[in-house]
Amino acid sequence: MTTKQIQKELVNGVDVSRLTQIIDDLTKNSDLAQFHFCAKNNWVNGGENQTSVNEFYGGGEKHVRSRPFVFTKDEPPTLLGHDNGANPVEYELTALAGCVTTTLVYYASAMNIKINRVYFGRRC
Repeated sequence: MTTKQIQKELVNGVDVSRLTQIIDDLTKNSDLAQFHFCAKNNWVNGGENQTSVNEFYGGGEKHVRSRPFVFTKDEPPTLLGHDNGANPVEYELTALAGCVTTTLVYYASAMNIKINRVYFGRRC
């Protein structure tokens, strides 16, 4: 397969033929849309704690990543922390921004719409 053929299948970095197949599979069997994500949290000290994610259930089967992702959370000194990580509210904001952006990009890709840039945020 040539680079040009591969690029034709990708829109905004999304494999549209695979995306279409997943949508078709979900349409035929809505049980495949059931996802359960798990997280384990460990308190470190003060306001600092770490959360790891590794296993999840989705698409009718259990999945285990090649390595867990670990998120360190802490508070800024103003809130009695040591600033060793973003605080939980900031993680929530990043999660919401990620969900909105991913949904926008996948939907645009399915409609064959090329996106040059996605940016949103609030200045503090």
